[in-house]
Amino acid sequence: MLGIFVLLMAFALPTLAQKTPANSTVDALYKKGVQLLQQGDLAAAHAAFEKVVRLAPNAPEGHNSLGWVLMTTGKLDEAVVQLRLAVKLKPDFVQARINLANALAAKKDIEGALNEARAAVKLASNDAEAHRTLGRLLSFQPDLPGAITELGRAIQLEPARPELRDELGALLVQNSQPEEAVAQFAEALRLQPTFVAAKIHLGVIRWKQHSLEEAQQQLQGAVELAPENVQAHYYLARVFGDKSDSDGAIRELQTAIKLQPSFIEAQTQLGLALQRKGDAVGAVAAFRQVVEAQPNADAHNNLGVIHYVKRSYRKAVKSYSKAIKLREDMASYHSNLGTALFARQEYDKAAQQYMLAMEIDPNVFERRSISGISAQLSSPEDRAHYNYVIAKSFASRGDTEHCLLYLRKALEDGFPAINDVYKEAEFAKVRKDPRFVALMESKPPGTN
Repeated sequence: MLGIFVLLMAFALPTLAQKTPANSTVDALYKKGVQLLQQGDLAAAHAAFEKVVRLAPNAPEGHNSLGWVLMTTGKLDEAVVQLRLAVKLKPDFVQARINLANALAAKKDIEGALNEARAAVKLASNDAEAHRTLGRLLSFQPDLPGAITELGRAIQLEPARPELRDELGALLVQNSQPEEAVAQFAEALRLQPTFVAAKIHLGVIRWKQHSLEEAQQQLQGAVELAPENVQAHYYLARVFGDKSDSDGAIRELQTAIKLQPSFIEAQTQLGLALQRKGDAVGAVAAFRQVVEAQPNADAHNNLGVIHYVKRSYRKAVKSYSKAIKLREDMASYHSNLGTALFARQEYDKAAQQYMLAMEIDPNVFERRSISGISAQLSSPEDRAHYNYVIAKSFASRGDTEHCLLYLRKALEDGFPAINDVYKEAEFAKVRKDPRFVALMESKPPGTN
């Protein structure tokens, strides 16, 4: 699921505590700062509030507002200083405590943030924003039941706020309560039909539930409302992919990457989509972008798959080997390397990789489509040899059932050296099995 929670800072527009003619200039300057905030001019607002705290250093509202601006612009240490001053000057200043909690959370001081949020709730038990902030912080623990309780209380206090419904829905998803989450996302959209975040969240959960039509509807709506939203394009692409709409998936993934070139997962999915469509050149380019930007085992493995499909077996071996170097415990990487080595007629090395794969995961060949791999081999003779190598690998592990299965495939494909089973040590145990005897007696006449 998406990383739902961002630091949502609490801020209202308080007036200064001192209302004397001597402070009229400060009042005007403070109001100007608030106006600049409403206009989105944070730099000018910052300058205005700095003047306020110089002129009225004992006014907590000025420190709170300056702290909020500093926090919003990423100057967290300075923000904490100002917000602590606001709380010191006015210990029951709920908004300042909420803002201080958010600033401390941004600095990864979750315990300190929780202390401030709990103090805010204690001071103002009917303040929805205080409960919301405490709930968000509890989710970082993670104390999901506690977080859900606090968001629920916030909604009881202000039921018409769609963002509270959306955040509660996200918590419910994390707590494995998908249908309850859907109800909250739907209510958020009833309250605000153009709420992009809720559309994305509802679309994602419906995608995960395989309700692809509804997922597409919600995510397309999000894309139309917010064409610059990377996540909307990405998840819409995933829906298109599951609907076998390769063109739609590729289009949306390319848009997401154009908006955020560093989006590695989108690059990976683009490579897979291009691979499925048969565009090996495009897939290689996408996977190379991933490898260059964020080298990881999966990226090298995926690149190896494309090289294998293109019959660039040497490059496939190189890519698979890099993947294994990064993750030696992945059975599929070893079996992929074995297949590429087999294609290069390095049969002993291939068998070694197959055995390593089975040591890691005895069922690796059950989960991977052996027939799908062998179907890409260049000739029936290669497929027969391939099945023989797999049979030998199973025999070396004492797995007679699977050994006989692949020996039968090798026989059916006409492996010419099938009688090697009588000489190779790996088949010693299998040769004692009556089913082996019956299988070999059934081999076509003329087989060596």
